[in-house]
Amino acid sequence: VKRRAALDAGFHTTLAKPCSREALEAALAGIAHVAETHGEYGAPIFDDDAALRALGSKASVQALRRLLADELPAYRSRMLAHVAEDDQPGLRAQLHRLVSAAGFTGAAALRQAVTAYQ
Repeated sequence: VKRRAALDAGFHTTLAKPCSREALEAALAGIAHVAETHGEYGAPIFDDDAALRALGSKASVQALRRLLADELPAYRSRMLAHVAEDDQPGLRAQLHRLVSAAGFTGAAALRQAVTAYQ
């Protein structure tokens, strides 16, 4: 009953104590696989095909993904400032820019998370 409740609440797996080393390793491997391939909202972290369609070359995709990664702290700071100032139009504008950047770079999980927040 508790296991089903945990899974229904969004847990990827559960372990009963005591658990074997093999069971722990299998659970961790499963979690690592989910973390590597999918974001919190179920979308793949990166959709390489979408990024290639949008940008045309792997080099462009890699360059813009690096740029997006470098800019994420600034996005966060600007969004927090808009929230602190109760500036809804400014926050919406930043979220719109972030969704666009995520779309171009194929950052599917980020795009889905920001879209869900909007």
